[in-house]
Amino acid sequence: MPSISMANLFAFNRMKVNFSVCHSFTDQEFAGVSLVPDKRCTPRCSKCGRMVKQIHSQRNRGVRDLPLGINQRTWVNFHYRLVKCQHCDSIHVEASDVADVGGPRVTKRFSRYIQGLCRLMPVSKVAAHLGLDWKTVKNIDKQGLIEELSKTDYDGLKLLAVDEVSYARYHKYLTVVIDYESGRVVWSGEGRKRETLEQFSLTCRRTSKMVLKQWPWICGSPIRRW
Repeated sequence: MPSISMANLFAFNRMKVNFSVCHSFTDQEFAGVSLVPDKRCTPRCSKCGRMVKQIHSQRNRGVRDLPLGINQRTWVNFHYRLVKCQHCDSIHVEASDVADVGGPRVTKRFSRYIQGLCRLMPVSKVAAHLGLDWKTVKNIDKQGLIEELSKTDYDGLKLLAVDEVSYARYHKYLTVVIDYESGRVVWSGEGRKRETLEQFSLTCRRTSKMVLKQWPWICGSPIRRW
């Protein structure tokens, strides 16, 4: 039977596999991989994206990765470098496709897998399925929603509806702007005061001039009489 190279399963950009091992314990199997930066590649600053020549230091961090099979968890010992960026004039973490330093201890591809499961299953079920803490799963799903929904999409809007929803046992409120024709949520903001809806008007002014032509009431005095 042909064997599968571990290096092919962890072919991250600008990284190489330094060590790999598989181990069984009771009903669980574990795979461990050590990833180190490929010295043939010039590091890039994670903030500005430019190439950097000066290396400040090197550190490592243990993160979870995609399981290789049923009941087989994968751990990655991720080595990363701190670089002295002459363009930012400061020290930053080297840009990497493996994981974000400072966030949850999971790889980026495992994070995307978790976010995909959260679309189909409750957070508690995803946590139990993957053997993760439910708070970790919740934070990963929340970050994915922020990245996906942070930009307001004004395409195809003709009619707008404004409503409010309550949460935390009616102690907190959200003002919601909706596409009246499709029911799509266009924008939401904390609170239900006039200033909350004015935040939406500021977003329109900065983002789309077409929106101001279609809905002039957003920018002027009518919003203050609403």
